[in-house]
Amino acid sequence: MIGPHYKAVDPSTLVGVARDGQPGKQYQLTPATAEALRVLRAAGLAAGHNLLIVSGYRTPSHQTNLFRAAVAKYGSEAKARKWVAKFSEHSTGQTVDFALGIPNSSANAVAGRFAELPIWQWLAKTAPLYGWTPYTQEPWHWTYNPVPVDGLVA
Repeated sequence: MIGPHYKAVDPSTLVGVARDGQPGKQYQLTPATAEALRVLRAAGLAAGHNLLIVSGYRTPSHQTNLFRAAVAKYGSEAKARKWVAKFSEHSTGQTVDFALGIPNSSANAVAGRFAELPIWQWLAKTAPLYGWTPYTQEPWHWTYNPVPVDGLVA
């Protein structure tokens, strides 16, 4: 089950990408998301930021296992839901988690440590111009959803 807000992707339509978004086998994304990642990464490199990903497509069953582990860690579904989605955008093939220089952890998110990072500041300002939207509870989690922002995304 993928959840009511997300459209399931046919895994056979996904393409493989490496940490740097180039063709590879490590992560799976939709073709449009893989291309958008390469474009965003090129803009980041031009600005002095080396964007790398640490997560892409997840099967719904993998997400269920992550959620169950979070319930065990945090003690309840309500507490787990704060940090691990029961149903995830990752199952759409349009979402990545970036490596931004510090651990992708709830402790770093709550402490506001991502907002102090130049790479995150650049990403927060620039990524929406390229069709990427953030998940505010997890500063490392971004979804490619090309909605025009001031006419900049086709």
